[in-house]
Formats: sequence, structure tokens, C-alpha cells
Amino acid sequence: MPGPGPHMMYAMGSGLAMSSLTNGRFSPHYTLTYTVNAFFGPDISSFSEWLSSTIGFGHTFASALADAIHHPFYYILILGLPLCFLYSWVSRVLIQKGVLDSVSGVSY
Repeated sequence: MPGPGPHMMYAMGSGLAMSSLTNGRFSPHYTLTYTVNAFFGPDISSFSEWLSSTIGFGHTFASALADAIHHPFYYILILGLPLCFLYSWVSRVLIQKGVLDSVSGVSY
């Protein structure tokens, strides 16, 4: 199974395809969020195992974290819900600063 790198490439490619298919309604903002989420997807466990072994937490912590991330319920609690709030906050801040455009025209 590929790691986070190939998944990010697939997400950027499919985001570009969706952007062209929807005449720009699937904006670069969505493509960026989609790509970041592809990195933090369930395959982040291989990255977390490498990181925890590099930092020195040991194999037990890394395997427990990998098992928790691969569980459908714990994935929502560990990564899904926090990333949802993070993406929402970052999007609001970037729209207010004028970095991103609101496709719907709604201002925050």
C-alpha cells in the first residue's frame, strides 16, 4: 500500500481533474484541503510509526497508534473531527484575509 506521498499526488491530480470538470467550482481551496487530508488519511500510521521510532517512543506506542488510526471509529475521533475544525478555521481566516475566494459568494 502506498504511503502518504503517492496519495497526495493522486489527490492533487484528481483535484485538478475535478476542478476542470466542474468549471472551477472545485476550487484550489478544495484541492488543497483534499491534498492535505490525503496526507493525514488512514495511511498516516506508517509515517507515525517512522516518526515515533525516530523520536524514540518505541514500537509499542507506534503500533498502538497505527491500530487506533486504522479503526473506523477512532479515526474519526483522532483525525477526522479535529481536522474538520482545523480546516474550517483555516478556511475562514484565509477567506477573511483575501487569500481564498468564497465560491458561494458568502462572506465570513
